[in-house]
Amino acid sequence: MSEGSTVVVRGNATKRGWAIVTGASSGMGVEFSKQLARRGYDLVLVARRLDRLDALATELKETMRVEAVAISCDLGVPGAAAKLVAELDARKIAPSALVNNAGFGAQGVAIDLPVERMTEMIQLNVASLTELSLIVGKGMASRGGGSIVNVASTAAFQPSPYFAVYAATKAYVLSFSLALNHDLAPRGVHVMALCPGATRTEFFDNGGVKIEMGNFFFMTPEETVRIGMAALQAERPLVVAGWLNKIMSFLSRISPLWIATRTAAFVMKPKARPMLPR
Repeated sequence: MSEGSTVVVRGNATKRGWAIVTGASSGMGVEFSKQLARRGYDLVLVARRLDRLDALATELKETMRVEAVAISCDLGVPGAAAKLVAELDARKIAPSALVNNAGFGAQGVAIDLPVERMTEMIQLNVASLTELSLIVGKGMASRGGGSIVNVASTAAFQPSPYFAVYAATKAYVLSFSLALNHDLAPRGVHVMALCPGATRTEFFDNGGVKIEMGNFFFMTPEETVRIGMAALQAERPLVVAGWLNKIMSFLSRISPLWIATRTAAFVMKPKARPMLPR
């Protein structure tokens, strides 16, 4: 893993600098924060729900002996990413790692969903992710190194009816991350796209997602993030979490688009009696 800041020793942890984690109030964001802290990073925890961030920051400080800063920020609002970076500059925090984990989806026929909600999704999943990657990535490059993880999805590999906008945003994240990694690698900055499949998080409740899927399809946030961190350590540009997701994403990539689209429609069509993770 490329690092942009000097490694020093404090307590029993080897310090690697500051890591920003967006969407840090739940699910994979919490797990990314914990696993980064175990590796010696101080944390900037970013999300809307400050009470959850404060609780996580306290836990990380007490149990892992790292610094943790909680910043309430709605990255679904235009201009929020720039304000977040300005706040970090004011605190003299120069991050050596960034995890763009914040995002959401919404299920249904695209024209039946609120346009405002779709615009907010694009702002969060695409625009703010891009802005943070570019601004923070530029700073990392100027300091000689760093790491960026952009959380995409297995939905990135095919058009997904009933998730049309969400899948399109994740296809962007995948394409953007791979290209940005190529651009920044000569400057010591590694960018990786992490593509989880179904994961036991609040994604389903927040997006009103109802799909029939056996529990064996679902991974835990701990499993997904552990795979992502191992791939980041190996400086891989892309990782699909889980062997079943690897198979499904591979089949999507080699299938004709009309077959991949119809298959996604069958899986993603809202079901009256969903099987959701416990």
